[in-house]
Amino acid sequence: MPTASKAPDRPTHSRSGGRWLLLAVLALGLAACVQNPGTVRLDPSVQPVQGARVLIMPPDVEVSELTAGGLLEPNAAWTAAAEANIDQALKRMLADAGA
Repeated sequence: MPTASKAPDRPTHSRSGGRWLLLAVLALGLAACVQNPGTVRLDPSVQPVQGARVLIMPPDVEVSELTAGGLLEPNAAWTAAAEANIDQALKRMLADAGA
């Protein structure tokens, strides 16, 4: 009399596919955390072209205060001071670069 084979105790498919998917999602999430330094370094050895002109767009600056409740309250005096400081710093940088 033939004996019936017993069904396996565990599924026949592998769970490693789900692990790879989880690993890929985590890797992409960590890759999104990479920060750009956001600074511009001027090379002092590079001189501007004779007669070159520089166009400076007005900066869009808004300085706010973070309240204890977590809200941002714009501060007009701080914003005006920040705009003036940025403008002055850009003019000084361009003058130092000979532009």
